Amino acid sequence: MELSRLLGREETGCASELELDMLRLLTPVAKLYTGKQGDVSPQAVAVISEGLECFGGQGYMEDTGLPVLLRDAQVLSIWEGTTNILSLDVLRSLAKSRGRVLEAFFTDIKRKLEAASVRPALTPAMKAVESSLHRLGQFAQVSSERGPDFMQLSARDFAYSLARIYMGTLLVDHAAWEGASQSDLCAALRWCEQDLCPVVTKEKTGCYSRTLLVDHAAWEGASQSDLCAALRWCEQDLCPVVTKEKTGCYSRDSSAMDTALVYEGSPVVKGRL
Repeated sequence: MELSRLLGREETGCASELELDMLRLLTPVAKLYTGKQGDVSPQAVAVISEGLECFGGQGYMEDTGLPVLLRDAQVLSIWEGTTNILSLDVLRSLAKSRGRVLEAFFTDIKRKLEAASVRPALTPAMKAVESSLHRLGQFAQVSSERGPDFMQLSARDFAYSLARIYMGTLLVDHAAWEGASQSDLCAALRWCEQDLCPVVTKEKTGCYSRTLLVDHAAWEGASQSDLCAALRWCEQDLCPVVTKEKTGCYSRDSSAMDTALVYEGSPVVKGRL
C-alpha cells in the first residue's frame, strides 16, 4: 500500500525527490520479497501453502479452488522477475543514484520512528528497527569497499534486510496511529522480534566468504561439494526453538498476542473458533 501511494504521487507529479528515490528502491524489493519465501519469514508462497495445509485433503482438491491460490502465488516470482535478478536491480539503483536511494531509505525510516515515539508500547519494536538500520548502514559502508563480487553475493539477503526493516517501520508507524487497534500493536511487536537484518547475521558467519563459494570448475570431486554443503547448512540456526524461546515467542504474552491477532483481530473469526 505504501508503494501504491508513492506510485500515485509520482504519476500525478506530486512526489518529492525523497519519495521518488524510495519508489525506485522499494519497487524491486517489494516484488522479490512479497512473492518469494524468505529464509525465515515466509511470504506469499509459504503463507498460501500453510493455508492449504489447514484444510487437509480439501486443500489439494482442484474443485475447491484452493490450489489456484498456490499457483497464483508461485507465479509472482516468475512473472515479476526472479529473486536474484531483482536483487541485482536493487544494487543497480544504489549504483546509479550513487547511494542516494539508500540515504532516502534511512531518512524516511528515521522520520517515521520519530513520529511513532509518542506510543511507549512500541519501544521494543522501534529499538529493533533502529538497531537493524544501524547494522545495515555499517554493512553497506563496508561492503562497498569489498568490491562488486561481494555485493552481488550478498545482494539477495541485502534486499531481504531492506524489506524486513521497512515492513517493520510501516507496522510501527501504523500502530502509532491514534485509531490503531491492539492487533496493530501486536503485529508490529511480533514482526520486529525476528532478525530484521539477515545480511549482517550471515556475513558474520562467513556466508559471503570466498572459501565457501561453490565453483564447480574449481572443486575436484563431489567430496568438496559435500564439505561445502555441510559447512553452509550448519551456519544457520540449527535450534530455532531455543532462539525463539529467548525472544519470548512462547511466553504468555506472546500467546495473548496470537489470540489478539488471529481471533480478536478478525470480525469473521472472532467468537467462532
